[in-house]
Amino acid sequence: SSNVVFKPLTHARQSFRGKCFHYHGKQTAPELSAFVAKQLKPPFETGNSFDSVKSFMNAHDVSVVAFLSESDEDDFEDFKDSAKMLQARHNVFFMAVQSKKAAEAAVQAEWAERFPCIVLSRNLPSGGVKRSYLSLAEGSETSLSKWISSKSLLLVDELTGENFKMYEDLRLPMGIMFLNSSSEASDASAKAIAELELTAAHFLDKMVFVWASSESFGSRMVTLGLKPNIFPSFALNTMDGHRYALDQDVSVTQFSLRKFCDSFLKGQLEPVEIQRKKRRLSKPKTAQYGSIVELEAETLETFIQNTRKDVVVMFYVSGSSEHEIFIKHWRKAADRLEVMNISSVMMGQFDVGTHTPPNYISTDKLPSIMMAPANDKVPPFRYYHGKGKVRPFMNWLPEVASIPIHFENDTPDLDAEMRKAYEEQMAEREQRLKEKQKNAKNEL
Repeated sequence: SSNVVFKPLTHARQSFRGKCFHYHGKQTAPELSAFVAKQLKPPFETGNSFDSVKSFMNAHDVSVVAFLSESDEDDFEDFKDSAKMLQARHNVFFMAVQSKKAAEAAVQAEWAERFPCIVLSRNLPSGGVKRSYLSLAEGSETSLSKWISSKSLLLVDELTGENFKMYEDLRLPMGIMFLNSSSEASDASAKAIAELELTAAHFLDKMVFVWASSESFGSRMVTLGLKPNIFPSFALNTMDGHRYALDQDVSVTQFSLRKFCDSFLKGQLEPVEIQRKKRRLSKPKTAQYGSIVELEAETLETFIQNTRKDVVVMFYVSGSSEHEIFIKHWRKAADRLEVMNISSVMMGQFDVGTHTPPNYISTDKLPSIMMAPANDKVPPFRYYHGKGKVRPFMNWLPEVASIPIHFENDTPDLDAEMRKAYEEQMAEREQRLKEKQKNAKNEL
């Protein structure tokens, strides 16, 4: 589950400068090429006949067609703005039709509900078509871009930090399939996704379904009542906070999934009781964190929204040996900032194995470090993607902080004595290198 980001070169046309396009589609050459081509074209096409509309809808997984008259100037502007805003969505394509004849043909063929209106058409993996309509005749107050975002979600898609909020906005129970992200398990994962797609087609408009890789969301399995490292596994995430997990001894097929989801919708399932770890409040443990604040779900939001500080939070799972190594470096960085009297940065840590973070927090990969700058407390926040070492993390801080941070040198992790030893070591290393090069030259 790698992350692909397209960043146009500095000589790209003006409209692209400073933009990054996050790609979440299939990582194959044809799909990637199609995405790049989409970004280079205008945000929407123009159709003048019903045949052009049919060809357009059949050609794309998700298509949005606006049937508008020439007098619908405000609606047309909203449509253009939405198409431009959502152009980076790899699977959503837009067409504007201002031909009354084409619109009437679409209504007669039941490809459109009325005129004027917006039609969103999804071609399902099973071969069927799902269409949604937004009437514009009575001046709907619905946000067009938000309506398109929610209706254009795939029948089954990979769960990411970006689309989680869109799925949540549908206010429907979410079925999550956890899959092994290793290449050796790719065939089994593909089969499990196919079973999930067949299940999802049966519960349209009743539930939403996604799959999550073990690499990105494996740590969330425990919070949903599942045992870790058993794949594929399936659980439900509901709006009331209850968790329902499919018995991991049961084979994951469309039949077991449908039976489980049917039982849930009929109220026949009992939610999983998750044993939460008790927070340890002993003074030695608190003192060990130094300036780092241990956060809970109830205190995280207030902590992040401090507009006088650049807030940095580490998300981890307690008890993980891999995370414990990371935490040591994290705490050393906090100690160094405190010694250098850098008070503009406030640091906290959040155990996702004990508490569930808000949905707008991306915990795709743990442990992770997030910054909410003092001058920007609106998601998405900035995330650290470097090595889990003190020096690269500390050198990252000035790059993203809104309050200037100045280090005396490029080794802020070292105190004066260690810096001196480091310089001596580097000088000796450089001297050895020069002697080695000199000897090699003499031999030649």
